Amino acid sequence: MRTKPWRFLRRGLLALSYQALSAAVNGGLKWPRYCFSIATMRAMGGVKRIFWVVVLHSGCVLLSKDDLSKTDDGSVETDDTASNADGDADTDTDTDTDTDTDTDTGTGTGADVYTAVTGGKHHNCALDSSGGIKCWGDDTHDPVSDTPPGIGYAAMSAGWAHNCALNSSGGIECWGYDENGEVSGTPTRTGFTAVSAGDQHNCARHAAGDIECWGNDDAGLISATRTGTFTAVSAGGRHSCALDSAGSIECWGDNTYLQVSGTPPSSGYTAVSAAWVHTCATNSAGGIECWGYDDGRCSDAPTTNGYTALSAGEAHSCAIDPSGRIECWGSDDFDVVSDAPEGRGYTDVTAGSSHSCAIDSAGSIECWGHDLYDQVSDAP
Repeated sequence: MRTKPWRFLRRGLLALSYQALSAAVNGGLKWPRYCFSIATMRAMGGVKRIFWVVVLHSGCVLLSKDDLSKTDDGSVETDDTASNADGDADTDTDTDTDTDTDTDTGTGTGADVYTAVTGGKHHNCALDSSGGIKCWGDDTHDPVSDTPPGIGYAAMSAGWAHNCALNSSGGIECWGYDENGEVSGTPTRTGFTAVSAGDQHNCARHAAGDIECWGNDDAGLISATRTGTFTAVSAGGRHSCALDSAGSIECWGDNTYLQVSGTPPSSGYTAVSAAWVHTCATNSAGGIECWGYDDGRCSDAPTTNGYTALSAGEAHSCAIDPSGRIECWGSDDFDVVSDAPEGRGYTDVTAGSSHSCAIDSAGSIECWGHDLYDQVSDAP
């Protein structure tokens, strides 16, 4: 597993920041009690400056580090806080003072064989062969530490800072961020066959074929949920998409970047994955089609056929070709495209915000890309 050299520098700086904070507090300075965030700015000359605001019980200390990385054309890499393509960021008003943002939690049997993996904003979860769930990475809002114990889970999905899973009876359990009812609004009936966690909303498919969504109703995410018989559903940033029984795709929600109206009109699709402001789908030949906001998210999609798995992330996407090789495209921030594993035999892949993870033929997990919260290096 790759280890980013600056991970150790970060941990050293965190230790120094605590000393600096203690001195400041003892000196009578007042600090905001809750100020966990990551902000980015574009400095002169295309230099990236990342400000680390470190949560501590008494307040926060501001650290900075210049010249972390630049893209090949000299532009600055950015790490938006669940932001859309034009830079607007979600507002987080939660005042949870939990300070553990670098955590991994295993609640299954400790098995080393994983069958599925799903990536959120800065965290991941995986399902092991016993149906146990293991999560790791950023634990802000407790999407890691609140992972349910036990085994027998059939599927799961990671959202922005929350997760949802299907238990053995087809009931849905969600945990983590709950500002918009992502967790507390979870359906109570059983018999669901699929669940998808989006940015601040979720959707699930029932055995009867109907779709039920809950959480943030911005842009009609909940109230405009499609009716009918569907085989799959995917919740994205501010839009969702579903496959009907003929393989046609129906999308609803925000259409700022044509992520709804740009939906292909044909049928025969076998999978769909809705991301922040774009969507990708697999057609009957295993070819990939993407629509919505582009800048490489859509126009750089593979042009061959036979892909067996597909996942659209915030600004990049990944798929598995017929040989089990992973191919990623879109934004290469944090080398999330160029660092994709070169081997073959992978069985599952997930694209998160600026990181990705995959499962190989032995059931082992490999992650790459952004690692600020150890969402890469703490993979089991």
